Amino acid sequence: MKRIILLTSAIAVALTTTSGIAVAHDGEGKGPKGKHHGPRFEMLFDEADTNGDGMLSREELDAHAKARFDKMDTDGDGFISAEEFVAGREAEHKERMNKRAERMFERMDTDKDGKLSFEDMQARSDRKDKMFEMLDTDGDGLISKEEAAKAREMRKAEWKKKRHGKADDQ
Repeated sequence: MKRIILLTSAIAVALTTTSGIAVAHDGEGKGPKGKHHGPRFEMLFDEADTNGDGMLSREELDAHAKARFDKMDTDGDGFISAEEFVAGREAEHKERMNKRAERMFERMDTDKDGKLSFEDMQARSDRKDKMFEMLDTDGDGLISKEEAAKAREMRKAEWKKKRHGKADDQ
């Protein structure tokens, strides 16, 4: 019984979080403190903004949350089982990955044959060169384990700052 209550609570939080985040939207892809939320946030906001006025009403948020719930409730019994929850999240992930692949192919498939060759993948050598230069902090033309580890730690700190508004050492 505790597991069902906990699972139900987790599902409710997951479903309402998407709608709750949208409340903070400023119409330019930014939320509180001017932070960017990215393309997924924009897509969710646009889905919830049913009248297209760039603003979200309580009714739109409630309708969006209900529609997301109903989409996950595949058997229509008014409840979401653990299996339905997992299947729903997997479907959302698959949809995001398909969109990401579509954008990547538009950008990188130089001969537009619907496939990426090694040459297509390497075509953006300027980006690769910049990455190498960034990692090679001592400029010796080689990347040591220490340089790679330092870069990884810096990237983690940047990611945390981006996600949570602060780095670990602050």
